[in-house]
Amino acid sequence: MSSNKKKSKCKNCAKYDTNNTWWCKPCNAERFREDFSKWTSGNEFVDKFIQNAQLSARNREEVIEWIPYEKFQNVEYIAQGGFSKIFKADWPKGRIICSGIKTTKWWREDRTIQVALKSINDSRNIIKEFLEELQNHLKYLHYFSDETSQHKASRLLIHGITREPSTNNFTLVTDYMVRGSLRTRLQNPDLPQFEWSSVLLSLRDLSICLSLMHEAGLIHRDIHSGNILCGFVDLPYLADFGLSRNLSYGNEEKIFGILPYVAPEVLNKQPYTQAADIYSFGMILWEYLSHAPPFSDRAHDLKLCLDIQNGLRPKILSGTPTIYANLMKQCW
Repeated sequence: MSSNKKKSKCKNCAKYDTNNTWWCKPCNAERFREDFSKWTSGNEFVDKFIQNAQLSARNREEVIEWIPYEKFQNVEYIAQGGFSKIFKADWPKGRIICSGIKTTKWWREDRTIQVALKSINDSRNIIKEFLEELQNHLKYLHYFSDETSQHKASRLLIHGITREPSTNNFTLVTDYMVRGSLRTRLQNPDLPQFEWSSVLLSLRDLSICLSLMHEAGLIHRDIHSGNILCGFVDLPYLADFGLSRNLSYGNEEKIFGILPYVAPEVLNKQPYTQAADIYSFGMILWEYLSHAPPFSDRAHDLKLCLDIQNGLRPKILSGTPTIYANLMKQCW
């Protein structure tokens, strides 16, 4: 799908066409380049990554920046995962909108926004892996803005990188999703239950996110309800690209992910493919109805692993519409 946005002349250089967000790539790239000497992450590879992303940004949503940790206020610990700690914080002034007209300053949102801080464990020693996660997420966002405009609300934006001072770990700065993960959303008794229309709309948006990721040549490899985030209106946001890979990496034999969501062929040591993501998506369909993770009543052990390889799937719940049940089975 190509963009048909109205274009006009840049108000700074009067030469280049720009889109209706006032973003002139050549002007802004030059402005970013002028600022390179004014900041550093303390790591040359991280600096170079941010610089390259800034020079190639085609719109403000593709911009990432180095954000000193002291720029954040009201930092609050949220949760801890297997590879990271999550905080939320206020970011006064917010993200870059565009370069100011006839000025050396950036125009920003000029309002305080809530952001999530994902502090990657031991990231000082795994710079390559840390930047791979960021690169895959940016590739997904880049492809998303190319291919569709009506579903941009389902993108989890990355605002930049910072460093968590108590550990010195590199930290991703992203949108903050007020309702947390899909898992906590489904199990929260204080929030209204999903109506059928909401379930179908959410799954439609999630399927679009996954389809575009696959069209971009990526495999997520770790889709589960803890890696799907929910905003104010329960739009699903696909998150955590730490295990995602390009298709060319598909022959890796290591098994990643949470057992009930891992495809049986992967458990049988076959390569990850995009079909394995579809299997995980089928488990998400089941979880939307059950409000519990698949096989939550069983130990996640070798016996469950073998049973899944031998064809065990969650029981279709009574009252599930036939068309919905068939869709789950097709994914499995």
